[in-house]
Amino acid sequence: MAAVKCRRAIAIVVSAVLGSGTPGAAATRGAQTLAPGAIEIGMSGALVAVEGSVRASLAARAGTFIAAGPGRLGFEVEPGWSHVGELDGLDLGGALTWQLATGSSADAFFVAVAGGWREEWLGSFHQARFPLGLNVGCRALFSRRGGIRAEYRYRRLLHDPVAAFSEHQVLVGVSLLFRNDTPTAP
Repeated sequence: MAAVKCRRAIAIVVSAVLGSGTPGAAATRGAQTLAPGAIEIGMSGALVAVEGSVRASLAARAGTFIAAGPGRLGFEVEPGWSHVGELDGLDLGGALTWQLATGSSADAFFVAVAGGWREEWLGSFHQARFPLGLNVGCRALFSRRGGIRAEYRYRRLLHDPVAAFSEHQVLVGVSLLFRNDTPTAP
């Protein structure tokens, strides 16, 4: 019984923070869209698997969108930081995305071409690497002001002193949206 009350309280808080008002408002999600000119700011956590080693990381992201045929074209920048044992890493990435709404306009699948710069250091030793790859994911809007997204990322890390290697990430994050208002008809 306490678990049910706890889940209900969490649903009310999340709904209030994301702007949908009440938990039942999620039923009207079909009215939510990602408008051209919208700005997305979000945080995400990731589990990263690299050649059998797993680490966790945290990243912030910001992006904007324009109309592109039936979907939205977007550009995102993402600074990130990771720490494993004695190794620290700083990432700066960018992605060119294209998303298409599903049957419900509140949900959209997206694909992206991405690249960036990664600096890793251990004591006074540091090494720059350049990740290049693809993203595939889904964004679900709870209101005009917020939503969640999940994505899979594949990166090929170039300029490693030993060899180029692959990196796989699964990310889950929350997003706040600004300027996501549908233009009014004249």
